[in-house]
Amino acid sequence: MNIDLNLGLLSQVYGDIDVTMDILCPEGLAYSEWFENEERTDDGLYKDYLDSVFNRNAYMVEQKGDEYKPLVPLTFDGFLKSAHYEKEEPDYYVAFIELFSNCVWDIFSGNNAVVKENEKVELGSWRGSAQFIADFVNHSCHADCKFQSSDFYCGNIDDAFRKDYLPIYEIIFERLKESQCSWIIDEEITMAIDVEFGEEMEKSEAMKLKESTLLVALAENMNQEQLKRVEKEIIAEQKKETNTPDTLPAVVQAYFNVYGVMPLILKK
Repeated sequence: MNIDLNLGLLSQVYGDIDVTMDILCPEGLAYSEWFENEERTDDGLYKDYLDSVFNRNAYMVEQKGDEYKPLVPLTFDGFLKSAHYEKEEPDYYVAFIELFSNCVWDIFSGNNAVVKENEKVELGSWRGSAQFIADFVNHSCHADCKFQSSDFYCGNIDDAFRKDYLPIYEIIFERLKESQCSWIIDEEITMAIDVEFGEEMEKSEAMKLKESTLLVALAENMNQEQLKRVEKEIIAEQKKETNTPDTLPAVVQAYFNVYGVMPLILKK
């Protein structure tokens, strides 16, 4: 693991976090569609209160039986005047860092790889890279909380096709492009190599190769012109499968928007 490379690229990607927020949310974080559910409504807080009273009554009746007198919940107006009503302002800064960092995880981790000058950027395993990102933001972003690996582990895996995340992925890729970085999607740790560059690897052989070994071999045996030709082959194949940018996960479409080509895909 090249710590200096990792920290340098993450610093480039995050930039000045306040400037990054202003670029992505010029009207303010509170007005972004990403955080429209952050603010709790009075109705929502009252519903949570009613649920807590119901659950407590059910538990105590189970424990004490008929001798327990169930609590009568406050009315809505009574709730708003009581100590049960605690409405905290959402921390949009923390919410932004969490969303941005999940997008960073999607690009640097999982089955994907950022490559700079033929060197793969290694942040660690899936969980290890999440911890690396957490340590970075804890040191550099100064939020009112301490992030853990669990905050970023698996990134936006459940929101992969959210097109409103495109601007976030795009700004990350724009900064990576400025740093002469490319991106590889490593789906199966195998790759169908064009016959012009060598015999196609048998699946059984390819699966024996570790990811890092394959990437090194790729960097050593293909120059930039050859890599571009492979990319063209991949684009052509994907078009046959109607896998156009509009139907791709947001992170892949963002790469296409910034680089003008599809990422190199390692697959069987």
